[in-house]
Amino acid sequence: MKKSGGKKIINVFLGILLLYMVVSLVLSGFGTYSEQVSIVNRITRNHIQDVAQQIEYEILSDEDDFKEFVDYLLANRNNIDVPIDFDSWDQAKEDFDLAFAEQYPGKAFGSDVMFKDLSEELKTLYTIYNYEYYMLLFEQYTKSFDLPYVYFVRPTGNGQELSYVIDCERLPREDNEKYIVIADTADETEYNCVVLWKVWEKGVELDEWDEFDNEYGKTYSYYLPLYINNSKVGLICVDADVNTVNSEILSSTIRVLGLNAFVMFMSVVAFAALFNRTIVKRIGLLSDKIRSYANDKDPGIADDIDKSFEGKDEISSLAGFFSDMIRQIDTHIRNITSISDQLAVEKVKAETMNELANTDSLTGLKSRTAYISKEIEYDEMISNNNAPAFGLVLIDLNYLKQINDEYGHEKGDIALINTASLIRKVFGSEDTYRIGGDEFVAIVKYSADIEKKKKEFNDLMNSDTRIEKWEHISAALGSAIYQKGVDTCIADVLSKADADMYIVKKKMKIRR
Repeated sequence: MKKSGGKKIINVFLGILLLYMVVSLVLSGFGTYSEQVSIVNRITRNHIQDVAQQIEYEILSDEDDFKEFVDYLLANRNNIDVPIDFDSWDQAKEDFDLAFAEQYPGKAFGSDVMFKDLSEELKTLYTIYNYEYYMLLFEQYTKSFDLPYVYFVRPTGNGQELSYVIDCERLPREDNEKYIVIADTADETEYNCVVLWKVWEKGVELDEWDEFDNEYGKTYSYYLPLYINNSKVGLICVDADVNTVNSEILSSTIRVLGLNAFVMFMSVVAFAALFNRTIVKRIGLLSDKIRSYANDKDPGIADDIDKSFEGKDEISSLAGFFSDMIRQIDTHIRNITSISDQLAVEKVKAETMNELANTDSLTGLKSRTAYISKEIEYDEMISNNNAPAFGLVLIDLNYLKQINDEYGHEKGDIALINTASLIRKVFGSEDTYRIGGDEFVAIVKYSADIEKKKKEFNDLMNSDTRIEKWEHISAALGSAIYQKGVDTCIADVLSKADADMYIVKKKMKIRR
């Protein structure tokens, strides 16, 4: 009976190991695949970005000629005949050179004679050999870097229509299959090519990609705007195939997992064979020790296991493995606890720093930094046309400079503190801010309360019987209510409140 009981314990234990093996294989396989896909995709993106930049370098080495070539090509594409089967641009270049020498003997193109001075015949020959040159260049990049598609496009200006100026596809013309379709056009909407249109409109390179699933497979498309003499000429476009790479990664991951599964399975079998020759009593004792740790989480059990299973046999080794594992778990728990404590301390520090940044240290009201954050919040609501009714009250403390000059800054601080105290009493502390040396602002969420609040403030201020100038509060209040459809931001409301405040301040000076 003891032997049978021991086998049951061993079988359960081995079952747990097998389950752990399967879960580990699945998780490690998924993690390995995901990580490899992420790495390869990142490398692929960097790769096609480098290709686009290299093409840009090639073009910019002859930038003036390229712009003239593109402009003429697009304007005369129906009159340009490029053979579909050309494999070199030498003949086209020779045809241009011979015709140029015949029309302009003794002169050099690009210095004596410019493109704009050429005859239509020479312009056409020039455009043909340049088209062949750049198409072969794009085809060479496609083959050399194993890319599905490299091309150069420019919006036609007709809605969201693109002109494929240089294209690695040699499509035959319908009227004559011996010649290539030149600068073919296609509608590419912003829904299909979100990033393409974004790059074109912004005119800058973006770390974003369009993803397509088409006849080329699943591809990433990267776009680089080309500028010549500060003029936007078009977009260099490079596609990369990700399906093939991902399939290879998946196959490689499955092979590695198969090997790992085999190694782990053989290890479990070997482990089971060793366990079959062990003593049931010691296995039961080890099981009890492990169960005790699982219940009590007492790391001292590791020492107890080492003392109870001294020796070099299989069970002693297994016991040593569990004692080490218990110590590692305890170390990890203590490390995690320590990190958690550190994070808690850092969180308190961050909250304290945020509170300090958003609180005026002298008056205890919210600071200008806090007001700017609130200003951004209200501006967003105003922009989205969902701002609530609100108003601003601007409070400007009178005589602060005079108090500082005559009685010292300490008395000036008292005047500011007294003013802030009255502001807090009337307008509360949630939406009251010190935004300048002697300026305060209160956001009143119910605009109907503004006049009532102003009257309360002025009554309390006027009833102040303190004599000293730094103790007796004297401030001018101006207010304004947000007008939907008129005010475009909270600064507009503040400007009106500021103007109102200066009217009040002027009246106070007259009365004085």
